This record gives sequence, structure tokens and C-alpha cells, in this order.
Amino acid sequence: MKSRVLVVTAVLLSCFLLPSLMWAQAVNFAQLHGRVTDASGAILPGAQITATQVLTGFARSTETNADGTYSLPSLPIGPYTLQVKANGFRDYLQKGLELQVAQNPEINVTMQVSAVTQEVEVTANAAMVETHDNSISTMIDNSRIMELPLNGRSLPDLIMLSGGAMNSQLPSNDLLSSKNYGNGATNGYQPSQTISVAGGQQNSNNYLLDGGDNNDAFSNVNSPFPFPDAVQEFSVQNSGLSARYGVHSGAVVNVVTKSGTNRFHGSAFEFLRNPIVNAHHVQFVTPAAGARDDTIKRNQFGGTFGGPILKDKLLFFAGYQATRQSATPPPTSTIVPTAAAIRGDFSTMMGAGCQSNGRAKTLRAPFVNNQTSASNFNAQSLALLRFVPVSTDPCGNISFTTPQVLNEDQGVLRIDWNHSMKHSIFGRFFSTDFRSPVPFDPANILPQGGTSSQYARFQSLALGDTYTLSSNIVNSLHITGTRLAINRSAANGVPNPASVGIQVPSPIPSGIVLSVSSGYFTLGGGTQMPGHFINNLYQVADDLDIMKGKHQIAIGFNWMKMQLNYLSTFQENGQFTFGGNLAGDNLADFMLGWPSTFAQGNPEWENWRYGYYGLYIQDTYKVRSNLTINAGLRWEPYKPSIDTAHRGSHFDYAAFMANQHSVVYPNAPAGLFYCGDPGLPCTFAKNKWLQFSPRAGLIWDPTGKGNTTIRASYGLF
Repeated sequence: MKSRVLVVTAVLLSCFLLPSLMWAQAVNFAQLHGRVTDASGAILPGAQITATQVLTGFARSTETNADGTYSLPSLPIGPYTLQVKANGFRDYLQKGLELQVAQNPEINVTMQVSAVTQEVEVTANAAMVETHDNSISTMIDNSRIMELPLNGRSLPDLIMLSGGAMNSQLPSNDLLSSKNYGNGATNGYQPSQTISVAGGQQNSNNYLLDGGDNNDAFSNVNSPFPFPDAVQEFSVQNSGLSARYGVHSGAVVNVVTKSGTNRFHGSAFEFLRNPIVNAHHVQFVTPAAGARDDTIKRNQFGGTFGGPILKDKLLFFAGYQATRQSATPPPTSTIVPTAAAIRGDFSTMMGAGCQSNGRAKTLRAPFVNNQTSASNFNAQSLALLRFVPVSTDPCGNISFTTPQVLNEDQGVLRIDWNHSMKHSIFGRFFSTDFRSPVPFDPANILPQGGTSSQYARFQSLALGDTYTLSSNIVNSLHITGTRLAINRSAANGVPNPASVGIQVPSPIPSGIVLSVSSGYFTLGGGTQMPGHFINNLYQVADDLDIMKGKHQIAIGFNWMKMQLNYLSTFQENGQFTFGGNLAGDNLADFMLGWPSTFAQGNPEWENWRYGYYGLYIQDTYKVRSNLTINAGLRWEPYKPSIDTAHRGSHFDYAAFMANQHSVVYPNAPAGLFYCGDPGLPCTFAKNKWLQFSPRAGLIWDPTGKGNTTIRASYGLF
């Protein structure tokens, strides 16, 4: 209920209290700036400037300052015309302007004297070199999004087109796991990725969707983005970012969805991948060792439709994509009991020919000459072996595959309302469902040990309001809410310990974690046990741009509230490991029912709450027509996350040596303290309020023509 009240209040503020100072994340817009002069180079103050978006009819006006300069911030992206009017001069009309996300081109205009009303029309595309911003930016426009080959139509792959970007999952860093949307899926579909840009960490990028946060808070990789047909363009910015940008220390990836236009337009598509249409090797080509035929069968189909509800005023865009994919990955090899071993005869399996080191192995009692009576085997182990295929190979080798099924449905709806030349509003909803079940075969449980079934849903709602308070003051507000819910589990029918007679508590109906290590088989695993991982985010973000003389001052505030609610049952049914240290071999220990380790624990609950606050001020100062200085300061205090149940503890070595005990839990070991103990915050970490990030830079246009710039910058992130 509190969340609903917050959202309603924020929407009302967006409509009636826009002059308030909030954040600066209006980065899903573009900006125009420049200077207006006459033919002699003299400045023209008071000239009327109007930029009109060709497809939607949206228009924004301002006038030049005393020094002849103008600035039009927070412009929706797309094709524009720029019109300039001044008394005693011919009207000027520039066509062919294509404004892209986060772009700040300089368009200088020279007016021609005329005693009658005439118009000078420029139809050539304008050269638009960045002369306003210090960051290094790569623009991925709609043409490249739609036309470049894109395996699986996964939009994050295109980030690799930006300079210095690379995708590499470092070993064991766990940034992609069953706790992320898509389960780190392979076979050409990776909705979440670990991308390093310009040397940044793989989970330090700031992902934005229509100006709102689009990060997976669990490991700070990206949340899902819409399919390519629903995306207008996106940019990747790094190195020298202004104080407008915070939250994360790496690059900023800003994706903008498509808007409707004044003309109805739709599309339908289907992308097919199937081995039957693949090119085949000609006979004189020898396949590489280990090469396999392609087994991926993928259908991706859907469509888009958009147009006017009220021409020039109310526009809509809607899109849908479905993905249906199946694949048979390379087989996995393991060792299982042979028929002889089940009868008690391990002589062949323990022989030199079946051992990786080429030396025979001798088992200890109750084995004699590597043989024993089957009556010595554990009944529960034999019950589990009913789910394991018997190997026909004398050494017990067997191969199996885990069929991969992937189904996804994405939908996007966006409404744009051009209320007036001063006021525009947009709303966008994006939802995507992911389903990847792992089928269960009662005759072969081995595939259940490789991956888990995942069912995930991501939803994102963004509201934006841009209001021109005067010819030199513009305010942009964003309200964003996202929810990522992931559920993982083993398939129905998978046995649990109790179902095969193992006398341990087994509260999870389907799921077992058992490892017969040293090359032998595994049953289930921790990530196959049920769990849910839910991330909720609420965000209010705004920036206010003030143009005053040679200065463009931006002031902003960002507030985010994150909820991370996790439940994992990875130890609830117990975990069994057979190490071979009793009978002399792992499989023999398993058959006898002699585990080397057993672990069992309660379900792991985590309910984290985290609040982010950011405040900044940025000044872009036009020292001369060809020299700009940027300076800003961002304040981002650190408030540690807190678990709602205050789970956790703090160990103090000095208190341990002094034999001091907790007041909350007096029976706890010395030196361990908990929420409620004197002097210990329930976050188990201290606030850090003095967190300031200065930014500075300069941009020099040596020719003064706006076609070359030299930039230098400094920033603390």
C-alpha cells in the first residue's frame, strides 16, 4: 500500500510540482546548442529558435542569449528541423538533423540580411561533432540494431561494437548464475552479460532503459532489454562522464524504446534457425576434431504496430516477440555402476585398464579380491540406482545429454503525449517471461545434475515528464519501477532422500544433492534445489537545466529504493558426498552407504533493503566560441544495506580475547555481537556521508567550425 501511495504521489508531483529540484538522468534525450550570427560574424541576441521532430510533430522553442548562443536540452531523439527567425533577416531552416540519445551537437547558424520575408533552406545533413560533452560515446543506431547479424537477437551483444568493450566471464566469479534472468543461458541467447568497457569491471556498468535504472541488483549485470524491433537506439558512454552520472563507476549504456509517429506503421517478422537449412561441409573439407552438427532449433516471431491516437498530440507504439528454442548440447561423460558392479564384482572396474593412472586399485573390506556379496550394499543406495542407467561399458563409462528448452515472451507498450510545446509526457511498460524447464526421465536422473529449471519474469514501468518553465529553464522527471522474480527448482518426480528410505528430514518434495566424486556421477546439485530470488526497485529521478548567458547549469537528485528478497533451499534436504576414504573407492563407498561428509541446514532467507541517494551540480561554461569548460560535483553518501530480520553478526577479536559476550545472545561465543548490542549498527557497517565525486573537463574546437574537437577530463567515480 505504501508503494502505491508513493507512485501516485510522484505522478502528481510530475504534473504539478515540476520546478522542484531532483535528479539528472534525462539521458534518454538529446540536446542542441550553438550560436547565431550575421554574415559579418556579429552575434544576434533575441533570435527565435524552434526545433521540430519530423515524425511526431513535437516542437520546442527558445531564443538566443545576449551573446548570441542558444541551447535546447531534453529533446526526444529522432529527425529534426531547426528554424531560426530574426527581424531584418531571412528565415533559416535546417533539415537533416538526426538527434541521437545523449548527443549534444553544436549547430551554428549564419543569418542573411533581407528586407522581405524569405527563407534560407539547408537540406544537407549537418555535421554534428560533439562540442559539449567530455565523455567518449558510441552510438548504436536503429540501422545497425536491425541490420547487423545478431545471434539470438540479444541486444547486449551490440555493446561489443563500442570501443574497448569485451565480454568475458571470469572463472568462478558467479556474476551469471541461476539467480539471474535467463540462467546465463548458452546456445546464442544471453539476456544478461558480463561486459567490461574501457577497462571497467564487468559488473560496474550503469544500464538505463528510457532513462530509468535497468540493473540486476543481485550481481549488477544488466536486466533484460526489449527485442531489437522495439528499440530505437542506444549509446555507450565512458571516460570523462559528467556529474550527471553516478550509481556505478563504469560505462553508461542507455537504451531508448521506439515511439509512435504521426503515421500508422507496423511490421511482422520471423527468424528461423534450424539445422535443416544450414550449409553443409563439402566433401574435401575435414571437420575439426570434436566438431558437432548444429542442434539448435530456434523460432523468434512477432510484430510491432504504432501510430497516432491524436495527430501531433497522442502517439502509441506496441511490440511483441516470442522465442521458442530447443537444443541438444554436447554429451557429458561420467562413470556409473556396471551390471557386474551391482552384483558385487568390481574386479574389472578396479583393474588397470579402467583406471586413469593405469594402476589397478584394491578395495578394502568387505571386498575380497575386489568382490563382495551384493547383500552388503546399502538398500537406499540401490534404490537411488533405479534412477541411474546401467553402463554397458566394462569400465562404467556413459554419456548423456541434457535437452535444453527455452521459451520467452516479450511485450512493449509506449504512449507519448505532446501536451503542448512546453510540456510532454511518456509512459512505457515492458514485460518479459522466461521459461527453461529441465525434463525428468525416471530411467535417467543424470541430466538433473547439470542445470535447474528456471521460470523468470521481468517487468519495467517508466514515466517521464519534460516541462519548459521558460525559454531558458527545462525540467525533466523520471519515475521508474522494476520487478525481477526468478523461481528455480528440480523437475517434479525427482526423488528426495526420504522417498528412497534415507532417514533424514526431507521437507522439499523433489530434490536430492549427492556427489560420488572422482569422475563418478552426481545426482542433483545445490542450484537444482528450489529457490526464489525477487528484486524490486523504485526510482524517482529528475534534472533541471538552466541556461544563463554562457553557462548551462544542471542540478539534479536521484533516489532509489531496492528490495532483494531471496530464499534458497540448497541444503534443506541434505548434501551427501562419497570420498572413497573408507572402502578405497568413491563408488564402492556409495554402494555400501558410507558417505564421507553430510551437511544439512535450514533454508537461507535474505530480505535486504537498500536506499541510494545522489545529488549533483554541473556547469557547462562556454569560455569562447571554440572553448568549453565542464565542472561538476556529485554527492553520493553510502548507507549500507540492511536485512529486515537483522540476520548477521560481527566478530570483534579484542572482545574475544577479553571474553566479552553479546547482550542480545549471552550464550553466544565470546566476541560475537548482534543487532541490538551496544555500539553495533544493525547494518553491521557504518554510514559514510562524505562521499564526493568531482568532475572536470575541457573541450577545444581548434578550427571553430564544429568539425574537430580535442577533449580532456578528470573524474572520480
